[in-house]
Amino acid sequence: MPRHKQIEGNTAVLEPKARGLSTREALRLLYTMEDLAEAIARERPTPKTRQALARVKELREELEERFDNEEADKALKEPGRIPWEEVKRKAGL
Repeated sequence: MPRHKQIEGNTAVLEPKARGLSTREALRLLYTMEDLAEAIARERPTPKTRQALARVKELREELEERFDNEEADKALKEPGRIPWEEVKRKAGL
C-alpha cells in the first residue's frame, strides 16, 4: 500500500518511492491513468467518475511539480554553471 501525505483536507498524494517507482515512472503511470479516467468520464459522466478524473489530475499536477523541482535541483548541482551576468550579456539584456 502506498504511503500518502495529507494536503488540502482529505486529498492525498502518492509517494512513488514507496511503490519502488521513480517520479518519472509514476508520472508516466498517472498520464495513463488520466487518459483512462477521461475515457470513463466521457462514457459514464457521473459525479463519481468526474471526481475520480479530478483526483487523478490533481495527483498528476502534484507529481509534475515534484518532478520539475527534482530536475531543477539536479541541474543546480551540475558543474560548470553559467553565471547569470553572462546569460544576460549573451541575451543582450
